[in-house]
Amino acid sequence: MHNQLPNLFLAILIFFSLASASGNTIQRGDILSQLRPRAFQAPSPDVNVSTWLPMSRDKHGMNTHSFAFLDAHRRGRYGLSPLKSVQLGQAWYTPIQVGGKTYNLLVDTGSSDTWIAAKDFKCFGESEDVVPQADCAFGPLYKPGREFEPIKNVNFNIFYGDGAFFRGSYGMAKVTLGGITVRQQIALASEAGTVGDGISSGYLGLSYPSITYAFKGTNYSADAPENQLPYNPIFTTMYEQHKIAPVFSMAINRPSIPPNGAPEGYLALGGLAPVSTTGQWARTDIEVPVGGSYYINGSLPYPQLPNQVASLFNPPAVWNESVYGYSVPCDAVVPQIAVKIGSVILPWDKRDLIMPEFPYSGGCVSGINNGQDYQAYTLGATFMRSNLVVYDVGAAEMRIRSRGNY
Repeated sequence: MHNQLPNLFLAILIFFSLASASGNTIQRGDILSQLRPRAFQAPSPDVNVSTWLPMSRDKHGMNTHSFAFLDAHRRGRYGLSPLKSVQLGQAWYTPIQVGGKTYNLLVDTGSSDTWIAAKDFKCFGESEDVVPQADCAFGPLYKPGREFEPIKNVNFNIFYGDGAFFRGSYGMAKVTLGGITVRQQIALASEAGTVGDGISSGYLGLSYPSITYAFKGTNYSADAPENQLPYNPIFTTMYEQHKIAPVFSMAINRPSIPPNGAPEGYLALGGLAPVSTTGQWARTDIEVPVGGSYYINGSLPYPQLPNQVASLFNPPAVWNESVYGYSVPCDAVVPQIAVKIGSVILPWDKRDLIMPEFPYSGGCVSGINNGQDYQAYTLGATFMRSNLVVYDVGAAEMRIRSRGNY
C-alpha cells in the first residue's frame, strides 16, 4: 500500500498546548480547566526584532527508560512534556543570566516556570532513593547570593511527562534574557529526579501564568489545585512591563555539516526570528487541547502522529522499542508529508524524515513517532525545522509560515 500512497496530507486543527507538565499531586484536567486564554489586543506586527537569543542543540541522548516513563505518563494522568532526544539536535537550550552568571536553560513552550538547579540539590534515582548529584547530570548549579530574595511559605513542585520531577522554593531576582532585564520570580530546584544532559541547568518556561507550579506552604504532599498560587512567568512579566510586544517566535535550524558557525536556532522575544520565510501565514487560535487535537511543541523531539504514517516509507518504518522510535533504512524512500492548517499547506522537508540514531550505531530512525491513541497528536521539532512558528499571546493566535528550502 505504501507504493500507492507516496503523499500524505494531515488536515488538522492545531491547538497550542500550554499544559505539558503537571504537579506531582495534580490531576492534568484540574489545571487545564483553569486555562482559557483570551485575546487582549489585535495581532502584533510581523516584524524582525533585535531581542533574539541563539538556541543550541542538546547533543546528549535520552535513556530508553525515560521514553518508557513518557509512554506511561501520557497514558495516565500526566500531560505531555518536552524531551531530550535519542537523536542529535532535538532538545534546545538558551542562555539566561542570574546573579552575574550565565546558565543554559532548556526552552519549553509547554510549561511556565523558570527554574535552576540549586548548588546543594538532592538527586533522586528511579526508585526515588537519593543518589549522587552527578547522576542527575545538570550543567552549572546555582548558589543564590544577595540577588535572590526568598519567597516564604511557597513551594515549587512539578512533574513532567517524561517521569522527571523537580521540587524546591521560589525567590525574586533580576534575570536577563535576550538583553532584557526584569525582576522575576524564579524557582530554585532543591530536589530533582531526572537524567540530565550535563549542559542545561534548568528550564525556561514560556507559557501562561495559569500553569505555574507554585503552591502555598512547604509540604509537597499537600499541593493541590486549590493551593496553587499562579504568578507571572518571565515572558508575561516582560510584555506587561512593555519591554516587548506580547509575542515570541521560534526557528529551529537544520544541522550544518560541516558546522558553519551560525546559530542552531533562534528564540525571538517581541517579534520574528531572523530567518527567511515564504508563502502564506497559517493561523489558528491558541486554545486548550480537548479530545482529539494536535499541538506544536518544538521541545518535543519528533511529531507524534497516527501510526499509519510509518507505513508510507518504502520499505515501511518498523517500531523499535530499544530506541523508542521507528527504525528505517537510511536509504529508504521518504514520503511527502504535509500539514494543512485552514487553507495553508505546510510540508515537512524530506531531509528531516530520516535521521541517524543517537547514540549513533549505524542505523537510522524516522523523523516522526507513533502517536498511538493519545488524546493530542504533536507537531515537534522536525516539523519546526521547516517552519517559523509565532506565538502571539496578545491576539491568542499562533502563526506558522514555511521557511522554504534553506
